[in-house]
Amino acid sequence: MRRPWCLWEMESLLGPAQHEPKHSNAGRGDGMKRTLFTLASAASLLLCVAVLVLWTRSYRVAEQYSRYDGTWTRSFGSTWGRLYYISSAAPPGRGGVGWQQYPPSPLRERQPVVGEPGVRHRGAVQGVFWYITDGGTGSGTRASDGAPYHYVFFPNRLVFVPHWLAAGAFGVLPVAWFVGRVRRRRRACGGGRCTACGYDLTGNASGVCPECGTALAGMTAD
Repeated sequence: MRRPWCLWEMESLLGPAQHEPKHSNAGRGDGMKRTLFTLASAASLLLCVAVLVLWTRSYRVAEQYSRYDGTWTRSFGSTWGRLYYISSAAPPGRGGVGWQQYPPSPLRERQPVVGEPGVRHRGAVQGVFWYITDGGTGSGTRASDGAPYHYVFFPNRLVFVPHWLAAGAFGVLPVAWFVGRVRRRRRACGGGRCTACGYDLTGNASGVCPECGTALAGMTAD
């Protein structure tokens, strides 16, 4: 959190020694927050780049990673400008994982089957599509000969998300980190403070911020 200007003014009048313990703890806390935010921004940037790569590839080749745990099959893939996640129950069997590539094609939004039980929610907004059903069983008669039959719908979850939306969401943190970095540097350069933690560097000739250890641009240690 940015320190109020009044605390900086009091420090300049009373001297840094009287506020050193409190300022040091606050500096370490703010430094930890900035470090965590930087790590989160870096991870988000990597995910953003990965989505952009998948986006460019999605019109040439569709890619899918699947995992079956013995009762559910969960698949994550990319094709024709969209990421998708499909989770569906399956008959019990031996688990496994798999990776496959196939010719790309546009994803079709699933429509409920007439009489399908367990449909909980279905919707679409700005290219995002979701379909959630708990499945169920039912019975009917064939129109051709009137013979009875039974059917089973397995529970499944479908989510489709455009690549551009995922890339934009992952890009928010890196942009916020960059803007915050630029603003801190501008404030620090104009006020004689450390660009990393905001510590008052008046009279400092060591070339290093005594609070966070950041090397000071344009200064060299004696």
